[in-house]
Amino acid sequence: MKIVCSKILNIFLLLLLTFHVSPLFSQVNYEPLNKTIYKYLDRLSIQGYFQLNTEIKPFSRVYIAKKLKIILEDNSKDLSPLEKDELIFYTQEFARELKRLDVNVDSILADKGNNLNLWNVVGFNEYGRFHLVDYDDSLFTFTLDPILGYKYGSGNITSETHLWNGLSMYGRISDWVGFDLNFRDNTETGDNIDYTRDFSPLTGFTLLLVNPGFSVSTAWVYKNFTLTRADKDSNLSDSRENDGMLGYCRPLYNDLETVTIEHYPEIAAIKRFMLESGASDALMSGSGPTVFGIFPDQDDGENSDLLGCAAVLVEKYGAGVFVTKPLN
Repeated sequence: MKIVCSKILNIFLLLLLTFHVSPLFSQVNYEPLNKTIYKYLDRLSIQGYFQLNTEIKPFSRVYIAKKLKIILEDNSKDLSPLEKDELIFYTQEFARELKRLDVNVDSILADKGNNLNLWNVVGFNEYGRFHLVDYDDSLFTFTLDPILGYKYGSGNITSETHLWNGLSMYGRISDWVGFDLNFRDNTETGDNIDYTRDFSPLTGFTLLLVNPGFSVSTAWVYKNFTLTRADKDSNLSDSRENDGMLGYCRPLYNDLETVTIEHYPEIAAIKRFMLESGASDALMSGSGPTVFGIFPDQDDGENSDLLGCAAVLVEKYGAGVFVTKPLN
């Protein structure tokens, strides 16, 4: 009897931990962090359309809808064709939240609806999005979707498979209670599995990469490079021990810059702008022309130096600007 009660208690505690309920003054549903909407909002934020409070992730669906509303009402004409297609997709996904924000979703999605909704519960909803179960009225909303995926990769002598499955659900009861659950099981097999998680993202800094849009011949750089034996005053191991990962920033050198920058001064201008914008260091990658800047993460989570620098560079170099985290 004790064993049975213990199992029941464990199941209850597991559901309590995985089943997020918001019984406060309004219903809140949070969007899982693995959804592609986050990368879309990050790109638009870097381009200066709005500011994101990245420290509050995961975002609620209403918060995401508020950002989409800014684009739909004022800036959608400035988006690229791909970004416009993505905006339509996310408008379909967050249509109900957008309608609560007084966005005229019906006119935006006039030709995107679908009548293949069986019993108004299973299939495509009125906004063209498919859900296994989808119900909405003034008192109760419930959406349920399966999660299933498979990925296979192989090299010369190695291979890797990744299988994942689960379910995602969210909903509300009136305007007082919101609930959401995102559960998935992952199975990885093969020769390249990072079982020890050695390749997990490093913390403490973020990289900003800029490709200025022109090409540099690696063969030409090495042909014009004069090899020297001058010693560099650097000690990577000591830097890491004394100052953490940011200690790596101090002894950075790239001798090939002496060739490439002389003929492409724009690379030096990008490096200088990154340093003036708050980067701990900036360096040309390989023989060029890509430049990367190392920006320390700020305590408030905003990383305003990085975002401000990236926004200016995006205006000039567009899709050649990337923000990423390094791996251990």
